[in-house]
Amino acid sequence: MENELEEYKLLKEEIQNCVERDNSLATFMVTAVASILTFAISVNLQIPFLFLISFCILIPFTSRISHYKTNVARISAYLIVFSEKDLGISYENRNSKVKVKKTKMDRSMDKIKK
Repeated sequence: MENELEEYKLLKEEIQNCVERDNSLATFMVTAVASILTFAISVNLQIPFLFLISFCILIPFTSRISHYKTNVARISAYLIVFSEKDLGISYENRNSKVKVKKTKMDRSMDKIKK
């Protein structure tokens, strides 16, 4: 039981680390692309290839951010299936239920707006 609780804590830490990396990469990506586009506009569009450089940043960083989000989903699924039932903790399970309810509510609000 104690080992399972320690594993749960380590996996929750890993989720937190992935979220922090995701956020910092997204911030860096937006800042870098904004800087490149600002520079490209400031040279009066004389070098059109500067706009393409932003894709050299967007594509790899988006891929890495997607990797972190997938990693969080995998760890969360593992916690829901294997750890939470044994430990009596249901944080990930409750979190996924809230997300599902929120998306259902969003869909019903969209129907009302139409």
